[in-house]
Amino acid sequence: MHPLKWALGLIVLLGGTAVLGSYVWGVASIPNVGEFWGATPEGLIPLYTVSMLLGAVSFFAILWFVLLKLDPPEVRIGERFGYEVFPWILAAILVPSALWMPLVALYVAEPSEPVWWAIRASLFVVGFASLALVAALLRVEPKVPALAHRLALAGSVVFTAHTLILDALLWPAFFR
Repeated sequence: MHPLKWALGLIVLLGGTAVLGSYVWGVASIPNVGEFWGATPEGLIPLYTVSMLLGAVSFFAILWFVLLKLDPPEVRIGERFGYEVFPWILAAILVPSALWMPLVALYVAEPSEPVWWAIRASLFVVGFASLALVAALLRVEPKVPALAHRLALAGSVVFTAHTLILDALLWPAFFR
């Protein structure tokens, strides 16, 4: 296996485990998990739930294409980049995603402006990294197999809608 695919696989394995672990820790250790929603209207919570599930499925479609269908030496993204952008983008998605739940738990326990801005920063990094993923998938060559590419691209749009719109913009507006 190509070293860049190994790197990407390791980032996804470790980062994904950290994200899932942070959520398990949050749900298990916070007395009132509902506090993580802040003042989000109850009518929006089902939208978040469906969007999170679609985002997870989308993430697997993205990985299927990037990890299993692309050949790193052949990949070009625009005129300047190659496959190496994918590990960086996914790290920029997964690392701050793993920090979100602990930061919110800290904020719920002891509200402070620095923690609030750390939460906001983590959400924006994830949202903009997701947008970078859409851009990379739009410009990637080769776009074969076509079905895998279309699913990954559609998945990246769904994932970005969740992370950039729902998480980075909407959730903070209702949380405080």
